[in-house]
Amino acid sequence: MTKQDDYQRPRDEDFNIRVRPSVIDGVWTGEVDISIVANADNELDDESYEQVMHFCTMMCATVPLMEQDEKLRDYVHEYVISNIPEQKPQSNGVDITHEDGNVIRHPLDKTAEECNQDKLDFDEKMRLAEDLE
Repeated sequence: MTKQDDYQRPRDEDFNIRVRPSVIDGVWTGEVDISIVANADNELDDESYEQVMHFCTMMCATVPLMEQDEKLRDYVHEYVISNIPEQKPQSNGVDITHEDGNVIRHPLDKTAEECNQDKLDFDEKMRLAEDLE
């Protein structure tokens, strides 16, 4: 058995965050249903179970928080683009439009050096914003 097989095989102690997109005629509407699925036969003690469930609930809570807080949404978006290799866009532009009219635009014609500088500038802006609070 490979390591990949082990990750794909469900285990009793797993907590799964299920994201079910709302789809009409094969097209995502932009809405999702998010659920936490845990096995009733989970072997964790009650306190550990509650701690992991709370952690999963906090992860799920970031979705409505990002919908409400543009700074948080932009921060998470930039983090994903900058730090998760398979999430680096391959096209010449990304527009993520939210139902309430918010749009995130990410320029993709930048060099790696320019992107790194943008990340540094963004991190500095976030630190300055935190200092103002």
